[in-house]
Amino acid sequence: IILKRTPYDKHNGDAVDFGVKGALRGYVVINQDVRGRYASEGEWYPFLHESNDGYDTIECVYKNMPGWATPTQDIQTLEGLPKAAREYLEFIDDVVDQLDSREEINYIYKILEMGSGADRQLRVFEETGDLKKVVDYIIDETEAGLAETAVPVSEQKAG
Repeated sequence: IILKRTPYDKHNGDAVDFGVKGALRGYVVINQDVRGRYASEGEWYPFLHESNDGYDTIECVYKNMPGWATPTQDIQTLEGLPKAAREYLEFIDDVVDQLDSREEINYIYKILEMGSGADRQLRVFEETGDLKKVVDYIIDETEAGLAETAVPVSEQKAG
């Protein structure tokens, strides 16, 4: 979990972008206005309540948000994701283009379909029992990725 407490409005573009990017990397991200700022009640005194309020938030999340630590390593379909994760993907779908994050969202679906690199490596090992085959697989995947992203010499600019 990443808890980001801010006096600068939890709904501003930077905070939302931070949340999306963190979620795309597998984190639960909570953007929270500090006491007395924007959507948060109370009086704002810079740095006075931050430690205690941050602790209280973490304690509340731990006690009241069941499923935040649901393991996802064996999930291979969108339907297999926890309900909250599916709802979050649906919720952010309207803004990912504005945040220039469509590629990252699409990558989530690719990982669900194909598994992560670690998942695929484990499959190779389970199928063969041979670590050398796993290394060969990693090399092949790396070379394929490099070939996919390589810029032809004719399109490269002279430095």
